[in-house]
Amino acid sequence: MKKAFTFLALTVAFFATPAHASDKSRIAVIGDLDTLYVGQAGYCGERTLVERKSWQSIFVDGGERTWLRMNAKLRTPTLWYDCMGEYSFVPQRENAYIVRYSIAGEKCHFDLFRVVPGGDPVPEALTPEQSRSCLTK
Repeated sequence: MKKAFTFLALTVAFFATPAHASDKSRIAVIGDLDTLYVGQAGYCGERTLVERKSWQSIFVDGGERTWLRMNAKLRTPTLWYDCMGEYSFVPQRENAYIVRYSIAGEKCHFDLFRVVPGGDPVPEALTPEQSRSCLTK
């Protein structure tokens, strides 16, 4: 119940602050991540390390593919390993999105939702990116 309330509260708060410009999209990231990088200059392009305090209000250009690199350390009494996600999606202009990191059992999950004012968040496709070398680019 607490997770659903937090998710709903974040959705409501999301629209309390308007986007800076009509061509922007807003992204909020929730979950116990350790690092988050966001970029729009291609898979091997520049990505910005986003400070944790800014994770609920990341503005990107709408209509342009956005790459996310997320990393968390899964810690249990018997295990400790990295959970890394490389994903992309194309946010639509003037829309808001929530990226949620969660753990089920010993597996990590990264999910994307489009925020619908007055309605439930709608699941959207988050494209997993294949790891590739950027040394020659």
